[in-house]
Amino acid sequence: MVLCPKCGCEYALPVEPLYYAESVCALVPVKRSQLQSWMGRNPGVLSPPKYTGPRTRSRRLFTADDIRLLRAALVRPRP
Repeated sequence: MVLCPKCGCEYALPVEPLYYAESVCALVPVKRSQLQSWMGRNPGVLSPPKYTGPRTRSRRLFTADDIRLLRAALVRPRP
């Protein structure tokens, strides 16, 4: 908790939500293999990677901006 400099009230700092690849695949909608293939063909387009878990079994986390960018790149609008 952080104290407000004006009134002294406690408040929590805003934290950006992060998503696992399974959630990204459901929200975009793509297969996991297609997501990995797109990331390999387009390095540096997404935000810098963030990982969670042990070093031997870490999992990449995606931001909301990453999901919007992936959806724009991978989903075609209906005619």
